[in-house]
Amino acid sequence: LERDIQDMTKLAVKFIQARIPASYEMLRLTSQAAVWIAKIFDELEEEDIRDIELASYLSQVGRIFLPDELLKKAVMIDGTPTDNLMYQVPVSAKEIVSSVRRFSDAADIIHHIYENFDGSGIPDRKQSWQIPMGSRIIRVALDYFESRYFSNTPPLEAMQNLHREESRLYDPRIVTLMDQWVRSN
Repeated sequence: LERDIQDMTKLAVKFIQARIPASYEMLRLTSQAAVWIAKIFDELEEEDIRDIELASYLSQVGRIFLPDELLKKAVMIDGTPTDNLMYQVPVSAKEIVSSVRRFSDAADIIHHIYENFDGSGIPDRKQSWQIPMGSRIIRVALDYFESRYFSNTPPLEAMQNLHREESRLYDPRIVTLMDQWVRSN
């Protein structure tokens, strides 16, 4: 069963890669960082960590419907969607991923990735502890790697941008852990 789940995930990632070139490497690194960070939190169990890994690989599935000119744009910049179509990304992602019953927890994580820590995000304006831990973790890792891949931001500058938005967009604990992951990798 676990092998089937991994195979379905690989298939989905290949579809994402076909639509968004170079996304596989970004998603792989996002997943590595997210899993590393998740393992540090005692409240997360192995099943939670597997869902975070799955959600990080599938986090971009909601972008598949976007027009070509938006594919290499970040969904959000400075906590605001970069285009009106970006509001549909988390909703579409949840709809797609939740179609597989085993992926329902990962779908909920994906649905809340773009919630800002201060409650100003999308789609439900959740804030701080209301945002699932997995969503908070993936958001930090994904924003770091999106800035690296889509904007060619140097690593130090990408981390400085995350630190600058602590408590507004991101959980400060997770930004600190992401910084540690970046420095060690």
